[in-house]
Amino acid sequence: ESESKLQASEAKAQRLEQQLRERGKQEEMGELALKAKAERLEQQLRERSKQDELGELSLKESQHGREEALRALREQRDLLGNNQLLLQRGEAQLTKAVEQLQASTNQIAALQSQLATEREALAFVESKATQDERALRASEALRKEAEMRLQVVSLQDAQKLNASEAKLLREEQRTQAMAQRLNLEQNLEQGTLPALQVRLNSSLAMNRRL
Repeated sequence: ESESKLQASEAKAQRLEQQLRERGKQEEMGELALKAKAERLEQQLRERSKQDELGELSLKESQHGREEALRALREQRDLLGNNQLLLQRGEAQLTKAVEQLQASTNQIAALQSQLATEREALAFVESKATQDERALRASEALRKEAEMRLQVVSLQDAQKLNASEAKLLREEQRTQAMAQRLNLEQNLEQGTLPALQVRLNSSLAMNRRL
């Protein structure tokens, strides 16, 4: 009976020892798992910190880019306003030139009517000059004088008309150039920052030529 109890005690001791070994292995595996998990969390934290730093840098660069774009847009709006004022002035000058040309045309028509009247008078004088040699010589002199006046007035009128037409043509070309430039700037208004810079340089060059 004592031997049986001893064997039972030894068996129980072996089972306890086996359980202790298994529990030790489980605890060791648990520690390894916890350590691995801690390392993964630490790695994730480092990666998250790196991503946060990159995100912060990207945000700063994006803010700087937006500030540059806003500044360029403000400058472009100011430039567009100046170009619109120049276009309005050009249109006013063109209207004035048209009015001057119309006045010159009316003046030329009046002079031509006056010359026609003088020609009729000259023809009448020439028809009457046959009655008297002295009157004939006088009418001949009057005719030559009238012809000279006609040539002088015609030359002056032609010069005035050419000058008015040349001035009108210059004003029209200038207004068309300004309108084309304004249209180009409005089409490029939604462009990128390099496109805005090209547009700004084009407008400044045009202003210097004007």
